[in-house]
Amino acid sequence: MADPIQLAEIRTGVMFLTQDILTGAAVVIDRDHCINNAYLWLNSVRAFWRKRSTTITLVAGQVAYDLLAGFSDIYRLYYRRSGIYYEVEVLGDEAWLEVSATQTTDAGDPRYARVTQTSATQNQIELTPPPSSNFISAVSSTLTLEYFIELTRLTGATDELILPANLRHYVEYAAAYEYCLGQGDLTLADRLKVKMEESKALVMKHDLTRTGKARQLRPVAGYYPDDSRVGYDYR
Repeated sequence: MADPIQLAEIRTGVMFLTQDILTGAAVVIDRDHCINNAYLWLNSVRAFWRKRSTTITLVAGQVAYDLLAGFSDIYRLYYRRSGIYYEVEVLGDEAWLEVSATQTTDAGDPRYARVTQTSATQNQIELTPPPSSNFISAVSSTLTLEYFIELTRLTGATDELILPANLRHYVEYAAAYEYCLGQGDLTLADRLKVKMEESKALVMKHDLTRTGKARQLRPVAGYYPDDSRVGYDYR
């Protein structure tokens, strides 16, 4: 078996587990479909092997900035001023509306951000308040974005899985389980289900200490009607 494991080896593993040795074009397409579904399912964890870093070049008074192709989820947005780390908190839409001030006259030090999708392939990040020229000078014109990439389906025999090499073989069990369901072999599917669930658990736990990030407490409007902001709570 090649190291790191490639799609060709995963195909062979699924054939072995399902005892299906057919190699016709239609069968390979079906098998690859199950492999890719399993690959995406196992990789749903926001793990270090999916994490990347880039910089966002700031423009004074500008609120929205395009994100790179392949962006999936944000992990952290921050800057350094005089060598000290400051995080820009990423909010959901509701919280964003409560704190956003997006006119150019509101420009200052960005405190909050949110991610939006402007088309099928384009994501943006919005900042509030928008950066001022003084802030841009103080942080050398950039914010640092750490994010998780989207996963690309495998097509060629030599395509490599993004999973760490010692975790890639787990895709075989999940793919074989789905393939057996498609073939109507429910007895074998039941046997493989245990290995499939075990594989998911082993992949999920592999990264818990690397990218686990506690949610920050923040004050929010209390349990009173919106027009009576007289109390605050934390969540």
